[in-house]
Amino acid sequence: MDSFLKLIGTRHLYNRVQTPRKGCRYLLAVPLTRPHHVSLSAGKIHPNKINQITGEFMIQIERSAEAVWRGDLKSGQGTTSTETRVLQEAPYSFKTRFENEKQGTNPEELIAAAHASCFSMAFSKLLADAGHAPKEVRTKATVVLAKTDAGFKIAKVHLDTTGMVDGMDEATFQQTAEKAKEGCPVSKLLKPGLEEMTLKATLKK
Repeated sequence: MDSFLKLIGTRHLYNRVQTPRKGCRYLLAVPLTRPHHVSLSAGKIHPNKINQITGEFMIQIERSAEAVWRGDLKSGQGTTSTETRVLQEAPYSFKTRFENEKQGTNPEELIAAAHASCFSMAFSKLLADAGHAPKEVRTKATVVLAKTDAGFKIAKVHLDTTGMVDGMDEATFQQTAEKAKEGCPVSKLLKPGLEEMTLKATLKK
């Protein structure tokens, strides 16, 4: 929470509200000296909302995607789309998931894309907070789908990242990469169900 508030700042946002694009919902932050739960949906603000379970100041950003599947598992076909339409009816199938067919995507590839994106953003922020904003952070996430006696499960994730950063020593770079791996929201989501999550970080100057 503290890291996110530092990222977006704690300025009053009442006079800076803009109507979001259709289909999006944003909850924005205001100063912690006067905690609010600010919901922006079609321009409406709802203050004075606090998580009734934890008592914490709440910030929520909703994103969505949808999938359609037709037919049985092996011979059927599916499509998936994101609300931004960056993915629009992207095909996926049994073969693209389990037989390495390249004419379409699969859930593990999409999870890998999400994790690589999230980690790269978190890592870049931590580097910049330390006074070394990166020229580039490039991350590849590899998601391992394993077959067990109980069925298939997502078992492992490996992050391989390269950062182009000036003025930072190797030890600090590695510590910062590890902190990003542990702290990025997608890592936190995946880690409890994984057997392992590993990281290789390479510093380029």
